Amino acid sequence: MGIKVVFFDFYNTLVKFWPPLESIQKEACSKFGFDVHEDKLSIGYKFGDVYFNEENDRSPLGLRDSYERSKFFTEYERIILYHAGLNVSGDLASNIWKEAIKIPKEFVPFNDTVECLKFLKSQGLDIGIITNLRQDMSDLLQKLDLSDYVDFCVNSEEVGFEKPDPRIFEWALKEYGVKATDCLHVGDQYFSDVQGALRAGITPVLLDRESWHQDVNDCAVIHSLCAMEGVLRGL
Repeated sequence: MGIKVVFFDFYNTLVKFWPPLESIQKEACSKFGFDVHEDKLSIGYKFGDVYFNEENDRSPLGLRDSYERSKFFTEYERIILYHAGLNVSGDLASNIWKEAIKIPKEFVPFNDTVECLKFLKSQGLDIGIITNLRQDMSDLLQKLDLSDYVDFCVNSEEVGFEKPDPRIFEWALKEYGVKATDCLHVGDQYFSDVQGALRAGITPVLLDRESWHQDVNDCAVIHSLCAMEGVLRGL
């Protein structure tokens, strides 16, 4: 297989939030008198992300009105807290969510991001980003000192579709002039990244940093971006 382009998801693949979302949730919960351990919140996010991606496939979040978005994030928060061991009402979940999003946070690259991107560029590969984030990626990449490694970005706002809809992947292929068989897509979400890429005929690679996906057997699974060298060698 002659790979020419490696697509990446952005959030939770190349970058993470700082402070971590678990810390933010813990702080928000504490303002309502709850002491929730960050390890349990990590488990909660695992289940919350499943809900997030399934709902986003059913009805893209970016296309919902403010009322529907509020309902969505209330349920998202409730699921996170429930699986972290805290069973709260919808109203309380909504209030905790509103408190959490007030807490400042920023994107920072994972420790293995730059090393991986440098390696891929040294192999003559082009690098693209396919993300559901709705913001100017060029400014963000420059701020994070990643712009020198990324050849192009596709975000859901400009395309009008969100992963796992195959049309966002197909748009990237057409825009960059490559075939699906010439590409890999690396992401941390099984539903939006792996299933979305497969629907578009692109070979997916699941980045499973916390080893949540023990049962996945329909794609390559890596636990660090440093493992991309081995993935390419095995193609």
